[in-house]
Amino acid sequence: MKFTLNLRLIRGRYAVQTNEEERAMKATFLKLMREEDGATAVEYGVLVALIIAVCIVVIQVIGTKIETAFEKVNANLKN
Repeated sequence: MKFTLNLRLIRGRYAVQTNEEERAMKATFLKLMREEDGATAVEYGVLVALIIAVCIVVIQVIGTKIETAFEKVNANLKN
């Protein structure tokens, strides 16, 4: 087994990284790039955010109309 050391500057410090570690990191990175689970989770997150935004707008519009209706009822009860 060939064992070599690479010194790399990581976050302002030198770190020793072997070829085995480098291969493992590359394999992990490639595996993450092939998987679509993360992308699906992001898509669901965006979808939920849009649904929440629409709900907030609808509630604000309905709330204003309900407030106006209650003000009319209150004014009629006072008369």
